[in-house]
Amino acid sequence: MNKQLKQQLESEMLGMTHNDRITARFYMFEVDDPNNQTIIESKKLADAAAQRTERITGKDKDPDYSVENLIRLGAKSQKIDVPFVQVGRAGSRDSISHKVTDEHKQQFSEQWKAFEAEHYDQIHSRRQDVRIEASGQVHQSGGISQVSAGNFSYSFNI
Repeated sequence: MNKQLKQQLESEMLGMTHNDRITARFYMFEVDDPNNQTIIESKKLADAAAQRTERITGKDKDPDYSVENLIRLGAKSQKIDVPFVQVGRAGSRDSISHKVTDEHKQQFSEQWKAFEAEHYDQIHSRRQDVRIEASGQVHQSGGISQVSAGNFSYSFNI
């Protein structure tokens, strides 16, 4: 969806006209970590259980991804802080909240810069350390890295 159409739809949902002043408030919101390995492993176990049931009964069985079952299979809740934006009309209580996109950062650049300055560590600390083993050598990330092993050479920024 293009930027202009998205803004128009948001404005219509909030009952705004083009003359209304749009406000934005950035904030950090705690969400489940999508890269949580315990949940990924628990889902694999749930898939395997469904496949076993299918083989035994001969009937299709969907995996049980319920919270209770994933916890039973060893999943642990891990949360991360993610920047969100609340967009609304000045003087109105009606608003819409979204996960921050590049369009929000551009549209509300002044508010984003102020928010980013205040929450810089939270926003930029989500980078993951990368551990690479090549030819028996272990390399831990931190900045620009290069790994070489035989005919294999790979450089990356972290």
